[in-house]
Amino acid sequence: RGTGLVPQQYVPRESGPPPASSHLPPDLSEDARGSTEVVFNDDFDRADAPDLGILWSEVIPGVAVESQGAVCRGTAVFVLEREETGPIGVAATVSVANAGVANVGLVTRYRGPLHDNMDVAMLNRLPPTPEFPFGQPVVYLLRNENGVWIALGTYYPGALGGVLGVAISAVESRVYWNGQMVMVHQDTAPRPFGRAGIRCNDVGATIDNLFMLRWR
Repeated sequence: RGTGLVPQQYVPRESGPPPASSHLPPDLSEDARGSTEVVFNDDFDRADAPDLGILWSEVIPGVAVESQGAVCRGTAVFVLEREETGPIGVAATVSVANAGVANVGLVTRYRGPLHDNMDVAMLNRLPPTPEFPFGQPVVYLLRNENGVWIALGTYYPGALGGVLGVAISAVESRVYWNGQMVMVHQDTAPRPFGRAGIRCNDVGATIDNLFMLRWR
């Protein structure tokens, strides 16, 4: 389990290409190159509680701390207090339950209110089909614009849990799964950075060892 420190493979490099195991490389795009610093890390290693505590802003309740991890109890949105003004990266270990339709994800560019105006890199479990009797896991990059959801990218990870990461600049979003970049979305005009956070719509989805990097 986490110790409150950033795991070794997450330590940002000051220059040069990132190691293959890095979940959020520092060369996101031309306007995001440079050294990085870890500005937030929550491994949820604390006493059980009905919410995430003072480090988080509760937009829609529904995530609790249980057994030293964050556990979803329904549809919920939690974000960090700071309004970001430059490129960031967020990563966490996530999982969804092996039942029902479930999702859990990392929020960027959040402006609200509630579920509106945000980007989400989200692990989903689709309903069972004859081909996938236990449901198929899929990672989406989604955008909500004034209540309307738009799919920006799709990846099939083949597992109901792993390390999910997302890194954004003003015009680019990259999604990572277990250290490999699996999606890139380019915008035609600069986008606001907003706030970072988590979103889920599942009873039993988990989030652990979340951290955020900021480019200096």
